[in-house]
Amino acid sequence: MGGPSIWMSRYEVGAARLVTVLFLLAAVSLPATRLPSWGRALDRKGSGAFIGAEKRVDGGLLAPGGRANSAPVWPKLVVAAMAYAAPRTEVPLEAPRSLPAHNPASLVANSATVQSADQNYNVTLKDCSPPVALNSSAMSPPSGPCSYQMALFGSFGGQAYERQETASAALAAEIATDLRPFSGCTRTSHVKLADGIEATVSSWGPGMGETGPCKASWQAQGWTFVISGMTPHLWVGGLWTATADQIIAYVRGHALPARGEMDSTNAGDGLITSLTWDTGTDLYQTFTYHGALPAVEMAASMAPYPGSTKG
Repeated sequence: MGGPSIWMSRYEVGAARLVTVLFLLAAVSLPATRLPSWGRALDRKGSGAFIGAEKRVDGGLLAPGGRANSAPVWPKLVVAAMAYAAPRTEVPLEAPRSLPAHNPASLVANSATVQSADQNYNVTLKDCSPPVALNSSAMSPPSGPCSYQMALFGSFGGQAYERQETASAALAAEIATDLRPFSGCTRTSHVKLADGIEATVSSWGPGMGETGPCKASWQAQGWTFVISGMTPHLWVGGLWTATADQIIAYVRGHALPARGEMDSTNAGDGLITSLTWDTGTDLYQTFTYHGALPAVEMAASMAPYPGSTKG
């Protein structure tokens, strides 16, 4: 994705831009933190005081101070990650109330690393066999047994800005960058998707050494959706339209935040996907490495995490 963003960076596969998280491949030396058996969250000032013990509800954990039948049940991995992030950041925490059970690579999010600073936080999710403690060195490249790229499930996080106008401008810049056609791939056509939604498709022009589309985009419910990639199998046989229709059907029944963007880039090992949206002075993001729908599912389940307030 484009625009200024502290918690993520870019790299390229071929000529396509791929989005990943800043701390994805960075070596970390954070102290290992075991997942709490009942999940308790520290207060935001880092005093070590607990702000409420989570309660077990149908095998899950209520957020701090939550009451049965009135508060979301949070995955234990999320509770542990938020307990680590809360005293270390001023960003109002948001987190997924559920983690996708699987993605096209058959990965399951069972381990995590957390990076947290005053103005940003990021939780990287991995599939480790066996699962490891929060921030375990086993996930640290290059030698950690669960540091390899194919174990990466995805991530979620947030970035604070001083003013709402700045956050909105950062999101608008990312959308504009992701909609910009690749050089030489500027021939425009239109394709009908599910629910009568029309996608704009950019294709390679004559003499470019490539054929077929390179990027497709559409608008729905205040969101911009972009799928791009250089690999032919994305465009041949209807893979991209099937993916788009799947996303449209899911969003029809599951509300996303009010305004944002999905950017999904096809690589050899799947659709690398991020969703970014603004809430007041803050931007939030979900990311998955092997498929588009799991990132959409996480974004739809994101909610303010109790006990987290700026200041």
